[in-house]
Amino acid sequence: MQKAVLFLCFLPLLASAQIGGRFAFDALRLTPNARINALGGVQLSTLDQDPFLSLQNPALSNNQMHGHLGFNFSNALADIRYGQFAYSHKIRQVGNLHGGVQSINYGDFSRTDNLGISNGTFTSSAYRFTAGASRAFDQWRFGASFHFLTAQLDWLRYHALVVDFGAAWVDTTGYTSAGIVLKNFGSQIGPLQESESRAALPFEIQAGISQRLEHLPIRFSLTGIHLNRLMGLLYQDPDAPPEYDLSGQLVPVRKRTADKIARHFVIGAELNISKRVYLRAGYNHQRRQDLKTLNQGGLAGFGYGGGIKISWFAFDYGFARYHAASSLHQFSLTMNLTSPIKKL
Repeated sequence: MQKAVLFLCFLPLLASAQIGGRFAFDALRLTPNARINALGGVQLSTLDQDPFLSLQNPALSNNQMHGHLGFNFSNALADIRYGQFAYSHKIRQVGNLHGGVQSINYGDFSRTDNLGISNGTFTSSAYRFTAGASRAFDQWRFGASFHFLTAQLDWLRYHALVVDFGAAWVDTTGYTSAGIVLKNFGSQIGPLQESESRAALPFEIQAGISQRLEHLPIRFSLTGIHLNRLMGLLYQDPDAPPEYDLSGQLVPVRKRTADKIARHFVIGAELNISKRVYLRAGYNHQRRQDLKTLNQGGLAGFGYGGGIKISWFAFDYGFARYHAASSLHQFSLTMNLTSPIKKL
């Protein structure tokens, strides 16, 4: 059942019942690697060597990423698996180029007729191919990423072209950085079924700031999400039981202003225990409010993880709690391909 719910969200189908099913190719929102997963699912304001950051904000592709290749594997709900790789390369007098491929396998599904008789199985999958570039202008960086998306459900196939625009700023000390990105401009392309129309893609404006402390090896980040939908993140469950006060009067459902604001922010922290060992934690309030159970929240919305760097390899693990029945584990490997070349 859980796999089916995610499946409907990821495929390019129209729906209007709730936020998670309004858009085609919602798999664009998947976290690209373990580090970002541990930080709450989004990070678009930190400039360093991680090539996966360029997939969150194309302006973050920078000289430190040159020659860095990253691989990620994620074990999602049921037997859903997804993984991807990212790479960044510097070209003099041109800028920083980056690219990547994401693959999602939803597993096998039973094919039945209207009487429930099994007629075998079918599969479903989706892919995203990314290419982009960025360029620096003093303390500012600007970039763009182009994505080709394709999804397959049995014999049905859907395609889309998408572009992201991003900007980033770093102060002269390097301790403070900020970023903004306009994500998922685009449209479905190619033929559709006779009864279908082109579905909207999950356009989103995000902005964030990162602050590294001067005398402590820790960096904090605060990211604003869904900034183009300031009032559109709340979902009223039509199946939720009504509440009554002591006099038997129906209590109207109200959402606190603080909760409405908090849904737009993700916070994260990274602690460098040493030059080679890292710990991370994050909190996503919207995820917690949408996925916590009726009686208790547990660790829904929280994430944590860590990483270790050995020579020119870096290994990362990220864990995010969604609700009582599911979590997301991610494992990432990043390699600096320029290091072994220099030694030759």
